[in-house]
Amino acid sequence: MATTNIRRKLVASGIAAAMFSSSVLAAESFLTLTFGVDTLPKGQSEIAFDLTRFHGERLSPYHAITFSGQYERGVGDDTSITIGLGGFSVDHDENAFGANPGAGETPIIPALSEERLSRFSLGAQRRILSPYTDYFGFAVRADFTFDWFEDEFTNTKTKQYSLRPSLLFQKNFLDDTLNVGANLSANFRYGCQKGTVPLSEICQDEIEFRPSIGAAYRFAPKWNIGLEGFYRKRFTDQSDSPGSFYIGPNLHYGDKRWYATASLFWQAAGSAAYVEPTSIQYLSNATRLENETEFRLRVGVNL
Repeated sequence: MATTNIRRKLVASGIAAAMFSSSVLAAESFLTLTFGVDTLPKGQSEIAFDLTRFHGERLSPYHAITFSGQYERGVGDDTSITIGLGGFSVDHDENAFGANPGAGETPIIPALSEERLSRFSLGAQRRILSPYTDYFGFAVRADFTFDWFEDEFTNTKTKQYSLRPSLLFQKNFLDDTLNVGANLSANFRYGCQKGTVPLSEICQDEIEFRPSIGAAYRFAPKWNIGLEGFYRKRFTDQSDSPGSFYIGPNLHYGDKRWYATASLFWQAAGSAAYVEPTSIQYLSNATRLENETEFRLRVGVNL
């Protein structure tokens, strides 16, 4: 119940800021997954609310939602820092059987419905080249996250540390009406699960590669439409997951005080055994659910 209230407050804060803020144009994000190279001017601040809905039917019907609220501030003419809190909501309707040979009728993915505040994040971005004054735009970015999760079903606790360095590229065409962006990103994760039995702690390293590319075209004042795609592949010290490719359209609206961007991705190739929340059900390749669609929404407001 407490987490539900927290999420409602995050949503309400974003809506209220969008309605009543009266500052200058926000540092718009034309795409939901691919970062642009622009940073906030020194002394300017922005709040953003992100929501992603994962859905799949292959093993059994489920959907998961991750949400976060972030505060960003320009600390130099070409540098921004970000701090945020996030969480997730999972609704897995049915037990999934049969994918664990020799386990009999024990479900490898039990039915569950949970909602938690589970993530703290820090980020920094430095713009090196500007797409408006140089041949193309280039920036470097680093994001650190700490995830925690307690699973009452298995009586275990999970902690995970992540560092995601990224290279950001952007090229503008047609007098800045067409924006093309690309990110090269790798996420280095280290996590441990600890049970109540002594010496039952299990730790694991993994690396996830997620390059992305997208384009947005301004077809009317304040409105952009585009296409975005990304590839995801995950490696651990024991095995690696099948790579997967997602693609989908996006729509962006930007006002002087706020902006909103939405994207809908479909899995075009591969088998994405992946879901973002960290828990015992999703820790290993054998039990991660397969996302068939991902809907992403981002709302940003200047303070």
